[in-house]
Amino acid sequence: MEKKILKRLQKKYPIGAQIELLSKSDPTSPPAGTIGKVRGIHDETIIVDWQNGSSFRLIWGIDSFRLVK
Repeated sequence: MEKKILKRLQKKYPIGAQIELLSKSDPTSPPAGTIGKVRGIHDETIIVDWQNGSSFRLIWGIDSFRLVK
């Protein structure tokens, strides 16, 4: 991933930011509507601690999610 894109993701989804899962292709992921907190960003994945106790990663450009304000 280009450093410029990584920096943009880190700015948009800083550590501690809350996000809502809209959809994910992995059947073992939390259900849509689950809220989580960003733990970090590595390459094109956003590491999230979900409210249900799991810590699934989101893949930027593939999974659907939104920032909770």
